[in-house]
Amino acid sequence: MRDTYTHSSWNLAGLQNSQDDVIINLVMGSMFLVLPTFWLGAMTWAGVRVGVAVNGAL
Repeated sequence: MRDTYTHSSWNLAGLQNSQDDVIINLVMGSMFLVLPTFWLGAMTWAGVRVGVAVNGAL
């Protein structure tokens, strides 16, 4: 058990097995897709709101 790949090094996410590795990879992959998409959407929404407010003030 100690010679297997998943137990050969310290894992910062805790003790994992091969199924947990797949889940962690899916979560990390979604973070690179979902979070930037959410961030760009939020910045776009805020920019439109500021643009409407500035246009209304003029």
